[in-house]
Amino acid sequence: MIDHIEPRTDAAQPEPLRQLLKRRKPINHRNVPFILCWSHKAGCTAALKWYLHHAGLLKDAMSMHDPNHRLKVHSYENKVLKARPGYTDDLVSAIEQGKPMLGFMRCPYQRVFSSYMILNHRRYLPLMKRGISNPGIATRQTIVASLYGEEAAFNLPISFKDYLVWLRQQNMHKLNPHHAPQT
Repeated sequence: MIDHIEPRTDAAQPEPLRQLLKRRKPINHRNVPFILCWSHKAGCTAALKWYLHHAGLLKDAMSMHDPNHRLKVHSYENKVLKARPGYTDDLVSAIEQGKPMLGFMRCPYQRVFSSYMILNHRRYLPLMKRGISNPGIATRQTIVASLYGEEAAFNLPISFKDYLVWLRQQNMHKLNPHHAPQT
C-alpha cells in the first residue's frame, strides 16, 4: 500500500507525528524513493533486508557484530541507521515533503496466532535454566503468573484462548510490540 501525504504548509512542529514515530520508526534513506513502514511480526526482517539492499547498506548490516542480538539487520537498523544524529528530523521532513510511504502489514489473525505460538518456543526453558532472559520469556512469565499465580511454574500450559483473554486485558500502549495490535 502506498500512501501520499500532502506537504505541510504551516511552520508548526509536527508533535503528533513525532509521537507516532516513537512506536515503530519507519526506515528512510536517500537512496530509496520511499519510506518503509511495518509492524512487528509483519515480515519485518525480510522487508528490512530488502530495503537495506536497495539502500546499498545490506552488506554493512550483515557484517555488523552484535553479541546481544541474533538478527544483525535489526541491530544495524537501531544502532546505526536510526541512531544517526538528525535521523528523526530527516524522516519527519521527508514525510512532510510527501515522500511516498510503503507499509507492510500481516493478516491480524495470523499475526496474533504467531505471537501466541512464539510464547511456546521450546528454546525458552533451556535459556531460563542458564539464567538467560529475553522479552518472550518475560511475556510468558507474566501470562503464566496471571493464569496460575505468581509462583507458578514457567512451563505450565497457556491455551490460545488464555492468551487472547490476557491480551484483551492489557494496555496496548505499554505492551511488547510483538503482541500489540498493528498500527
